[in-house]
Amino acid sequence: MKGKRVKITDPKTGKVTWRYKYRPVRAVHKIPLKKIPQDFLGNMKWWYVDVNTGEARVEDKDNKVIVCFYDAMNLINFSKKDQRTLRKNEIMYTDEWIEQGLQYKRVLEICRRYGVHAGSRLPDNWKSSR
Repeated sequence: MKGKRVKITDPKTGKVTWRYKYRPVRAVHKIPLKKIPQDFLGNMKWWYVDVNTGEARVEDKDNKVIVCFYDAMNLINFSKKDQRTLRKNEIMYTDEWIEQGLQYKRVLEICRRYGVHAGSRLPDNWKSSR
C-alpha cells in the first residue's frame, strides 16, 4: 500500500517536513461465525479433543459426531443450555493436547461468567476495557 506524500510546515519555525499519509485500513466489522444448531446436545455422550487434528468433537450416545470445530471461540455460538451441558461433561484430551483442551474449558468459563452465548447481546453503552 502506497501512501501520499504531504508537506507540513511548522507555523512557528517555518521548518518544512514531509510525511506520508495512508488511507484507513479496510477491516471486517462483524466477525463471521459458523452457524450451529441450538439446543442440540440433549443426547450428548462425551466430547474430546481429537488426537490427530486437535479439533473438539462432540459425540452422541450412538457414537456419531454431532459437531466438531477447531476454534474454541465457536463455543460462543452455542446456546446457554448447550454451554451448560458441555461444562457438566468434562472435555477429554491427551497430554499432548492439554493446552487445547484447557482453552476450550477457559472459553466456556468466560461465557458463563459474562453471560455470552448465542442470542445474548452486548449493552449499547458497553466499551471494551484495555
